[in-house]
Amino acid sequence: IQRVQVILRWIRFLRFAFPLFRMGIKLQDQVRSVFKTRRQRWTSDMARQLRLDRPSMIFTDIQKLQSLAKVQTALARIPSTFSLGQNSPM
Repeated sequence: IQRVQVILRWIRFLRFAFPLFRMGIKLQDQVRSVFKTRRQRWTSDMARQLRLDRPSMIFTDIQKLQSLAKVQTALARIPSTFSLGQNSPM
């Protein structure tokens, strides 16, 4: 009888402990995934900020060319007062 009570006590303990252990493992996995996504978000935000702070040389060259093209089109829209073919003094 004593031995049966000890075995039953162990069975009751294990019936309680195994689901609790599984819940603890699941909670640990969830916490780990939250911290992993936070770390990934932080590193991606830092990389994005670094790209914004120091853009590549190709990107700055493209922006310069676009601004020069805008200046050229603006200059082309200005009517010219000096034309060679018309209104020449000779």
